[in-house]
Amino acid sequence: MVAILTRLFGIHNLELAEDVLQDTLHQALKDWSLGGIPDNPAGWLMVVAKRKAINIVRRERHLRHFAADMDGLLKSGWTDSYTMDQVFLEDEIKDSQLRMIFTCCHPALPAEAQIALTLKTLCGFSIYEIASALLTSESNVNKRLYRAKEKIRQEQIDFAVPSSRDLFVRLDAVLLPVQPHRTARGHRPGRLHERGDAGGPADRRAPPRRSHRPGRLRRVRGRAALGGPPTTGRLITSCTLPSSALAAR
Repeated sequence: MVAILTRLFGIHNLELAEDVLQDTLHQALKDWSLGGIPDNPAGWLMVVAKRKAINIVRRERHLRHFAADMDGLLKSGWTDSYTMDQVFLEDEIKDSQLRMIFTCCHPALPAEAQIALTLKTLCGFSIYEIASALLTSESNVNKRLYRAKEKIRQEQIDFAVPSSRDLFVRLDAVLLPVQPHRTARGHRPGRLHERGDAGGPADRRAPPRRSHRPGRLRRVRGRAALGGPPTTGRLITSCTLPSSALAAR
């Protein structure tokens, strides 16, 4: 969801995209507690987030700039709704996810910041969960996220998939957050695949369903790695096994 909203607002408005997501989830918590969970929760969230996004665009079209290639379209009353609808199409959603993961794993960012930003924006991990996975403090994670966002803003890093010439050069960085053997600090990140099964005090353990979030991340990486070297395919396959085993249990 953050990736789609960032595609609209621009990477320089990443915090705005995160705010819209939080507002959408808050409304879901309120509405669903009264009327029950809808038949299509994901679709409900998409519709509500899109409505909130277009309200923000119309309210702030003269106050802020949005994604460079969409700014003019979003600021026009004739094309804003159509542009919004196009961005929320399935193929465009996948494209936005790829853009987000390559932006989070941009070589201008330190490796540990890349991992933290990827887990926060694409997986929806909490600060506590990221800190536990990386064996660091929540304060350090917050600092890494803040510095990474400032770096992206200051260096005007593009929200884009790299060209074919640079694609495979950057693929290792994109795969790093789900590698089963090491992270930037050298420890095994097996807990990223089993966050709901183990790790952390009992009162703060993530529910088992959360372990599917890395699965979504792996699928994004799978699309990024199409046509890549054989080791990439084997890595993605091996990373998929833990969540499958958890589901079987």
